[in-house]
Parts: sequence; structure tokens; C-alpha cells
Amino acid sequence: MRNLTPETAAALYDQWLTRYSPATAALTCAALSSFWRFLERRRLVRGLPPNPWQEVRRRRPRDRRAERILTEAEVRALLAAASPHRDAVLFRFCYYTGARISEALGVRWEHFSRGQDGQWYCTLYGKGGKTRTVAIRPSLWASLATLPGWGEPAHRRDRVWPITRKTAWAQLRRAAARAGLGGRTISPHVLRHCHATHALEHGAALPDVQAQLGHARLDTTATYLHLRPGRRSEAVLPEL
Repeated sequence: MRNLTPETAAALYDQWLTRYSPATAALTCAALSSFWRFLERRRLVRGLPPNPWQEVRRRRPRDRRAERILTEAEVRALLAAASPHRDAVLFRFCYYTGARISEALGVRWEHFSRGQDGQWYCTLYGKGGKTRTVAIRPSLWASLATLPGWGEPAHRRDRVWPITRKTAWAQLRRAAARAGLGGRTISPHVLRHCHATHALEHGAALPDVQAQLGHARLDTTATYLHLRPGRRSEAVLPEL
């Protein structure tokens, strides 16, 4: 470690870029830089030179979400091509609620409740132990209510979708192939991206989308405003 220079660190980073994505290379570099700072603070290594990883100029990972957003017609075709019953309802749930796949697969029947307004709601348990409650549209609820376990007290603690993330990914990709979307990058998280983008295109307020997705920061949600071409401030400018 004492012989590691900024030039050597940069050369290693360039090698990683030939084998891994920019995001993976940048994350590795950041982790090593953090570890180096830890060693410096604790003085665990004598004669440790200045942190060479701080000098590495990292490539900013390209945001590829815009390439993955499906049109509404493509989402409709994807959902129609999904295996009936549980798979189809799962993917409809991910799209209409904007839930992460981990949140969706963690849903149990006891997480659903009916409000005083007659609307059905679902509590999602997200990253970092955070929870949020999302509304379930009537058509989605009608589909959920047809699944095994609903309305049976003995199954209240059962998961609605007792499958793994790997299985969910595989099933969605099979549906994409049947829908003629085999050449696209399809994952359950793409449905979450589609939810945000389509909602904003239809005029949803940014804070509402933020609350629905469970984003801690509004600027994270705001990135979806720039993923698709559409009306911007130029539309209100006068002709000069």
C-alpha cells in the first residue's frame, strides 16, 4: 500500500473500465478511497502515503433510464403477455403502485386495509425500514382479490407472491419476449420507472410522485422529468 501512487490507482481504474461498467468501477474506487481514509483516521498503517484514490478522475456513469422507459402501449402489451393470475397481477401491482420488486414480493395479505373512503390501501416496507402507504386502484384490487389466500384469516400473514426476485425477473423477461420486446432491457424496476414517467406526463404533481415512490429527496424524483421529450418552458415563450 505504501507504494501505491495516484498514477498506479488511475491505471487500475482504467483496467476496471475495460472489464466492468463505469458505475461498478466508480463504486470500487469510492470504496477503496473510503477504506484509505479509515486507515488514516485510525493510524493503522505506518507511513501511509496520501490517499491516491482521491486523485482518480472517475467517469460519471451514463444514465440509461431514458432508453429503458416503455411507452404506455408497450407496458400494456407486456402486462397482457404475462402469465395469468399471480405473475400478471404482480407486474400490474409494480406498475400501478411504483413499488420496488423487493417491496412487492414482501407484501402480505395483512398489509392491505380499507380506508374510510372505501378505497383499498397497501403498506409497503421499503429500504432502510421506511414504510409508506399506497392506494390500490379498483381494477388492480379486483385482480388481487382473485388470488389464492385473499379473505382467508389463516392466510393473512402469507406473502401474496411467494416467489424469489430471480423468478420474478425471469417471468417478466418471458413476458417481454412474448410481447415482442425481447430486444429491450426489461426488469421489474423498469415498471417503476415507467410509473413515474407516465404519471408525470399525465400531469401528476412532483411531490405526489415522490411520495408514491418513497424517494427521500424531491430532486431524485425530478430526474424523471427529463427522461422523455415533451413540453418545456420554451412552449410558453412568445415568437420574436
